[in-house]
Amino acid sequence: MGFGMTAFLGFCHVSGGDAPSQLIAAAFCADRPEFEALVGAALAAQGYRLDWAEDVLPAGPWVARHPSAGGAALARLVHEGRHVALGPMTPLGGVNAPQDEAQDWLHVEEIGPITPLDAQFGVHPKKSVPDALHDALFGQPEPSEAERAALSDAPPPLVTYAVLDAAKMPYLLTSLLDSSGLRYQSLFQGAAQEELGEHAPYLVELKDGHDFTRRLFTGPDGVGGLWDKELGIFIRSRAGFDALRKHLRKFTRVQDEDGKWFYFRFWEKSVWAAVLSDEGLGKHPIAVGFLAKLILLVPKVDCRDAFLSLRYSKDFKPEVRAPVLDRHLQSALNAEIDRLNELGEIKAALSGEALGHMTAEDRYEMMKSLRFWLIEIGFGQSDQRLTAMRLLIDKGLLQGNPWPQSLQQMLADPSRGIGVRLWLLENKDWM
Repeated sequence: MGFGMTAFLGFCHVSGGDAPSQLIAAAFCADRPEFEALVGAALAAQGYRLDWAEDVLPAGPWVARHPSAGGAALARLVHEGRHVALGPMTPLGGVNAPQDEAQDWLHVEEIGPITPLDAQFGVHPKKSVPDALHDALFGQPEPSEAERAALSDAPPPLVTYAVLDAAKMPYLLTSLLDSSGLRYQSLFQGAAQEELGEHAPYLVELKDGHDFTRRLFTGPDGVGGLWDKELGIFIRSRAGFDALRKHLRKFTRVQDEDGKWFYFRFWEKSVWAAVLSDEGLGKHPIAVGFLAKLILLVPKVDCRDAFLSLRYSKDFKPEVRAPVLDRHLQSALNAEIDRLNELGEIKAALSGEALGHMTAEDRYEMMKSLRFWLIEIGFGQSDQRLTAMRLLIDKGLLQGNPWPQSLQQMLADPSRGIGVRLWLLENKDWM
């Protein structure tokens, strides 16, 4: 399958030198498999091996996602006469590799893959969270020496909290919380709570074995499951409910560099994906202030079910600065929101469909390339792209075979409206 020749960019993991390395590569090609073949051959000619490539995209969306990575200049080097350009290699490990300072102060652990709970018929006692998450959510690790020194020799246990978004279940979530018997309270108050109470974030103290906790982690194969709602984030802290609520309320609204106030939806997973997308943002005052003395567990923005656990080292001494929503963080947030929308669109297109023997990663990379190509040829609305992707899947045109030239020309024909192109795609035999 091809979407037309264009410049693609990707992060490439390479072996064959003194240590595993990473570089950015550009290739003039039609899709991810061709990118990997071209880059792999270019590396092999220099005595290296391409182990894998990630985030392989057409140059335009790649540069939009990684504006400071230097990919734009590399992409301009490739064309019909030069198919590959390789950026400089950066060692990733080994004795000669520079150590990643971030690992000394920001600890990020991926937990997964996670299978949500089902109806658990015949299971007693029923689980309240998937096994892979139980220790992270309800385990009681030994307090560190720093914690003992700061909180006395017998610090309080870690408590499990959730921040849940009522906007995803207006009127229903607050009713469920009210009947749960768990302690909960909105992070809004006063006029904001009166006006937005059914769309507000709620802090909830969770209990292991509780029915409401179980529902949060129960998928569509269970009864009353809320897993697919993606209601929010989870927090481990030794702080009491009131103290934690006071801390979190500092971040519900933040100012930008011009002094304008914004609601800051830190309970959305895209916020933390944005923070992790750029090492510099790991020390951003908002991230540092929020994560102080707590552990955050947040669903990963990804194609599979996984969580990320984030916490700062107890020895980390951050520079104290005002928590301003600067342009750096705004840009990263916008990019991650776009990425989340992209993944949602692709998941909807792939729902219940199988594409031959392709892996999940290859399916998503192929659909990302297709989606961006559709955008480039005028399919500007999400519903238009979704219809086109589903039709291409239904007609078996995404099984790895080259497309008829007439199909590519028809879909890219600007003289036809999008509705006409979709009608032709649906009603004409293109095989």
